[in-house]
This record gives sequence, C-alpha cells and structure tokens, in this order.
Amino acid sequence: MPFLDLFGAVSVLPGPSSTPLAIVLSRRRAGWAGLMLGGACFILPAMAIVLAMAWAYIRYGSTPTGSGVLYGVGPVVVPLVVVPVWELAHSSVARHREQG
Repeated sequence: MPFLDLFGAVSVLPGPSSTPLAIVLSRRRAGWAGLMLGGACFILPAMAIVLAMAWAYIRYGSTPTGSGVLYGVGPVVVPLVVVPVWELAHSSVARHREQG
C-alpha cells in the first residue's frame, strides 16, 4: 500500500496521524518487533521533550525572560507546521495528476 494511502487510512483515526502512521510503517518494515520499537522510538523522544518543556515552563514561565521566549515561539511554530503540510499537499496533487 503506497504511503499516501496509509496516510489516508490513519487520518480517520482521532488525534494526530503521525504516531499511528509511524507505527504502521515500522510494523510493515520489521514485523511486530518493529511495531514495538518504532512506536517507542517515535513516542519516547517527544514525551521527553514535552516533559522538559513543561518543567521549564513551570520553573521559568513567569519570569520576564521566560515570557519573552514564549512570546517568540509562536511565529516560529507556524512555518514548522505549514511548510510540511504544503509539501505533502503538493506531492499529493502531483501524484494525482500523474495517475489521472
């Protein structure tokens, strides 16, 4: 099953589709052991980053420097989300044109 078909299949699940997609791809590549290892390798780093950011927010969020950092994060996050979505849409349209 091609990547975009898998992406469409996991998109109907609630929540972000990146986690189940990574787990499905890991299982297709290396079986059940791949599923477990791929899931852990995908989830644990993000969990560690969120825990570190939560700790920093609790510790420094109310300070003037912490507030300034948090204010500057917003404009950086938007392109980090928009650019990959744009590229995926572009490749999907190109693939559709080739098939159609």
